[in-house]
Amino acid sequence: MPPVAKEKLTNRNNEIFLSVASIWEIVIKVSIKKLNLAAPLPTILGRYGKDDFKLLPIELGHTLATGNLPFHHRDPFDRLLVAQAQSEDLEIISTDKVFDAYGVKRVG
Repeated sequence: MPPVAKEKLTNRNNEIFLSVASIWEIVIKVSIKKLNLAAPLPTILGRYGKDDFKLLPIELGHTLATGNLPFHHRDPFDRLLVAQAQSEDLEIISTDKVFDAYGVKRVG
């Protein structure tokens, strides 16, 4: 993990959000054997307290906003993360430069 991303995640002054879309994508990747986790996802998520991160739900406005995005990228999960970041004025922690094409703030 890049140092700047690690600093953002460990700084207790920052409010950290975890999108339900990311959890959904992880569940799918585990089920089709494209991702192996060291423990079941509920166990991993359970290790974190309510002060470590907040779940960012998928709202109707987020899904509708994906329809206004240019098709720089076709991955529906990434497009939803972009829409959420734009709608909620959030940064995305990722090393994937595809997010840059959408003008969202990316840390990573």
